[in-house]
Amino acid sequence: MNIWIDKLKHENKELQNIFINILLSVVMMIFNYILKPISSLLTALEMHETYSEDRVSFSLKLVVAWFINVCLIPFITYIADH
Repeated sequence: MNIWIDKLKHENKELQNIFINILLSVVMMIFNYILKPISSLLTALEMHETYSEDRVSFSLKLVVAWFINVCLIPFITYIADH
């Protein structure tokens, strides 16, 4: 894979950008997939007294993590590129 990336660096810049965008999309998809079990584990460690508190804490962790991953990171990379 590293050889292919090095080859892309020397070839068309547009092709390199497409490859990087696809790679980052896959990484974000994998990260979003593992966010749910991680949030669930962290919420379980908090040992809430009621089911409602547990679900609110879980949902808040998940929403914040997804917001950072799906909104802020692409925005920051867009700003850095321009």
